Amino acid sequence: MASSSASIQIRTAPAGRGADWIVDAFSLFKNAPKPWLAISALLLLAAYLANRLGSVGYLFGNLLAPVITGGIILGCQAQQRGEPFEIAYLWRGFSSPHFGRLLLIGLAWFGMTFIAVAVFLAVVGGTALGTVMATQSFESLQLGTTALYAGLLTLILLAIAAAAAWFAAPLIVLYGMEPIPALKASLLGCVKNPLSLLVNGILMVIILLIAIIPLGLGLLVAIPILFASQYFAQRDIFVADITPQSTESAQI
Repeated sequence: MASSSASIQIRTAPAGRGADWIVDAFSLFKNAPKPWLAISALLLLAAYLANRLGSVGYLFGNLLAPVITGGIILGCQAQQRGEPFEIAYLWRGFSSPHFGRLLLIGLAWFGMTFIAVAVFLAVVGGTALGTVMATQSFESLQLGTTALYAGLLTLILLAIAAAAAWFAAPLIVLYGMEPIPALKASLLGCVKNPLSLLVNGILMVIILLIAIIPLGLGLLVAIPILFASQYFAQRDIFVADITPQSTESAQI
């Protein structure tokens, strides 16, 4: 594992690599199906219980998601090295020395999404109050336009938050980065790789849609592919302790 002072280079992966990450991810699943299926089942159970808890479950789910992701990413790395993949990687992040930093990523994600939603509610809510107090029909049309712009702004903020958080946990557990540099590197990595990530995202959406058709049982396979493709994506995009070889690399 690289130290927290390691330099991280960000590379631009070809668009086709977005599909390759899924193929490579399925290979990991195929080589150790039992522990992967068990992890998927436990995650689906945890998601169900969190949903039953309402807002409390949503809060804890957001906070702990990077911790869980970090542990599974470590499992992907171990399996890629030829080591056995075990169910224990599901909670490995909780015993990791990076637990505190992973938890901060969860807090940052929750904070960023909260701000994005708060912006939408503040804009639309304020306009709605003005509409109630007004009597002119034009005000109603203005509310619709304002709500549209507020919705677009919220989507942009959520996209930025997602890009900043997507690779943050892998960067912390694999390269020992601190939370803020990890968020920054994740955001820049996504910005520099829009095509490969778009291809990967579209294919993952298709896989997830197919997965939910047979009573959701396909999620048992789709979830491992999602985590493992994230691991392979970061392998292509981020490299530690190297000298930039082209103008497409950016140092953090």
